[in-house]
Amino acid sequence: MNSFNFLLLLACVTLLSLGQLLFKLASDSFPSVISPGSLLSFAVNKYLLSALVIYGFATFLWVWALSKMPLSLAYPFMALAFIIVPILSYFALDEPLSISSLIGGCIIVAGLAIAVN
Repeated sequence: MNSFNFLLLLACVTLLSLGQLLFKLASDSFPSVISPGSLLSFAVNKYLLSALVIYGFATFLWVWALSKMPLSLAYPFMALAFIIVPILSYFALDEPLSISSLIGGCIIVAGLAIAVN
């Protein structure tokens, strides 16, 4: 895999992870009582809209990446989200980051290295 394809996949998984962070921020204003008005109000939430735009761009990057490499080579990189999301959550949302998550992340990186070689 060349460095451009690697960076393309890394950008894709990073954007998807950022989208998850924004979805979490949007969830804070999810209505407790569902009504057409409350759903409409939620639909224009800045975090939700930002996440959807980022997901759209990440999808474009993903399709571009798939045009350059086999799915079986590209898809294992999505596992990096299991590392990126907890780290983003720790810094941006003040969520706990456990040692078991860090160990699991190391195992994922090792598995990714094996899968793509």
